[in-house]
Amino acid sequence: MSYAVVRVQKMTSGGVKGIEIHDLREKDHSNTNPDIDYERTPLNYDLCPEQNQNFYQAVKERIEELNLPKAVRKDAIVLGQVLVTSDSAFFADLRMRDMESRAEATHSAYASGMPFSPSYIPPATDHDHTREFFEKAYEYLADRYGRENIVSAVVHMDE
Repeated sequence: MSYAVVRVQKMTSGGVKGIEIHDLREKDHSNTNPDIDYERTPLNYDLCPEQNQNFYQAVKERIEELNLPKAVRKDAIVLGQVLVTSDSAFFADLRMRDMESRAEATHSAYASGMPFSPSYIPPATDHDHTREFFEKAYEYLADRYGRENIVSAVVHMDE
């Protein structure tokens, strides 16, 4: 049986740039994460690209919007990084569902009486269960904590 992983890590302002570098893959190597396959980095996608700006600036602007009665301490927690994932068996099952969806669509085209052609095979992106999983996780977190509080929502397909 698969399991869900949800990890929340607190960040002070000093850690915000490091999160940006990691999330947006601003460097072509990582000394701390050998699991990144940079050839697969183009497969990464962002669930809220309209909100992505400099992470530090986004956090600073959001704090200013709050009109807090006191200044924020230098060692204050200003960001919570949330990681949502599962085990490899879970994602293998989602990939299998994608293949079954494609096979079903291909069979429907064939059953309609049209002569078979590879053009009837829907592309792999027709229904992406993995993307749907992350979109639902994003929507849940946005509803729970406020879309205005989300600085970034990047899905790493390269790890």
